[in-house]
Amino acid sequence: MTKFSKEFRLRLVLEVEGGQSLTSVARRYGVGRTTLQNWFLRYQAGGMEQLIATNHYTQEFKLQAIFESVEDFREQLEGYIDCYNHRRIKLKLKGMSPVEYRTHSFEAAT
Repeated sequence: MTKFSKEFRLRLVLEVEGGQSLTSVARRYGVGRTTLQNWFLRYQAGGMEQLIATNHYTQEFKLQAIFESVEDFREQLEGYIDCYNHRRIKLKLKGMSPVEYRTHSFEAAT
């Protein structure tokens, strides 16, 4: 979903096309000048179709491109968390993993 509706974007682009400056239209409507300029250039290049075109992919699509399935993602994430907490040795933690250091610190305090 886009932040600005297609009608809103078209209204601003038409104001710029009608002779108003990019800066004044952007300020009046609280839109970034660069954003408005991109809309205007897209409109000039391909009309309304190009103005409303989105090149954004869903989070699910992006994950599918990296992982074969949600289950595959979960397995790899759990493996990373386990490695990060249990097998990663840090010199700042006296050569222990984070879990070992917490356990050691807790036992020393009691």
